[in-house]
Amino acid sequence: MTSTVVIAGQLENDPQISYTRAGHAKVTLCLRTLVRGQHASEEPMTPVVVEAVGDLAEHCAMTLTKGHRVLVAGELRINSISESTYVEAFDVGPSLTQCTAEVHPLFEPVTS
Repeated sequence: MTSTVVIAGQLENDPQISYTRAGHAKVTLCLRTLVRGQHASEEPMTPVVVEAVGDLAEHCAMTLTKGHRVLVAGELRINSISESTYVEAFDVGPSLTQCTAEVHPLFEPVTS
């Protein structure tokens, strides 16, 4: 069973990219999130570890730096060895609440 989550947070450090022996990219992001709502304080929460692989990993490493606010969509996972929780990202992007972004599509947009 998987749980899809969407998280907004600020990067605590630069993306950490590594490569497998087969040459596949993997990036680790550490997000500091805020809980907002009627009864929630705006105190920083525990950091959330996010992992992404392949082209997404390389795009994160090329684009994002410490302090950027980002949005992450992914699946909540549990590391079987350490039993720690992390998010396996399938989409990552800058939050436009505190910045602007210039988009460079890798593929032609599909129009209907």
